[in-house]
Order: sequence, then structure tokens, then C-alpha cells
Amino acid sequence: MGITKEKEAQDACQKIVNYALSNGKKVIADADAISAITDMLGAKRIDTTNLLITPHDSEFYQFSGLKLRHEDSNIFDRIEAAKKIAKEKGINILLKGHNTIITNGEKIKINRSNTPNLSTMGTGDVLSGIIGAFAAMGNDLFEAAAAGAYLHSKAGEVLAMKRGTI
Repeated sequence: MGITKEKEAQDACQKIVNYALSNGKKVIADADAISAITDMLGAKRIDTTNLLITPHDSEFYQFSGLKLRHEDSNIFDRIEAAKKIAKEKGINILLKGHNTIITNGEKIKINRSNTPNLSTMGTGDVLSGIIGAFAAMGNDLFEAAAAGAYLHSKAGEVLAMKRGTI
């Protein structure tokens, strides 16, 4: 999180991710980091089972080439697209939306949220941090992503009820 698409930042991101994955560490990538990882996965020279990406629809398109528009796509199309790409790339995907889809290419979990408040800038950083905390406790990335998405959405719903936007 927090990097740009400038070449130097993308190169640094690739080196950090490559080092982490090569040493068996878990990596969670959001926003512009997904672009750096897209380039890396083309070569597929590293084990990516400890990698989780958390794209929204347009980031998913940039990563996969599959166009999904949340409001126009039915959930089954979204599930199949996320599952297909996760399996092809050997990664975990958390496809953000009102129905957030979490998959490792085999297993699938769906987290439904009742508030649109989580689709604002910066909330993906919070989500990634929550997932990172669950992963740091020893959970695999699929389970950490599912637990993180649930906790994040519940926190968003509580906040929305307190502020009167749900």
C-alpha cells in the first residue's frame, strides 16, 4: 500500500515482494502494488502461495484482463473469474465489493456487507492491515483474508449505524 506506479517504486516493490516470498513470508498487496506484482507473475519464478492481492474491479481487470463491473456482473461470474485467476496464478485473491469474494483457486468464501462506506479511499489499507494481523497470528492467507473481510465489514457497519448512514 502507499506506493505509486513510478518505475522506481514499482521496481522496489518487486524486489521486496520477491525477497519476502522467496523467504516464505506472507505478502498482502493492494492498489499500485498489484501492478508491480502483475509484472512479476508473468515470469512465475517464485512460489506465490503466500501472496494475497486485494483488488477492486478495475485493479482486477488490470491484473487479469477480465473485465468485471460490480454493478453489471452477477455474483457467479465474479466468483468464477476470481477463482480462475487465483488458480492460474497460484495466489489468493480478495475481490472487493458488496459481496467480497475470497478464493485461493480451490476454496471460496463470500463476505456480504450492508454498507457502501467501505468503498472509499483508504479503507483498503485498513482491510489489508486487519488481514496482516490475522496472518501474523499464524493463519494461512485464505483464512486471514476471510476473517479480515468479515471484521472489516462489521466495523464499517457499526460505524455506519453510529453515523446514521446505514
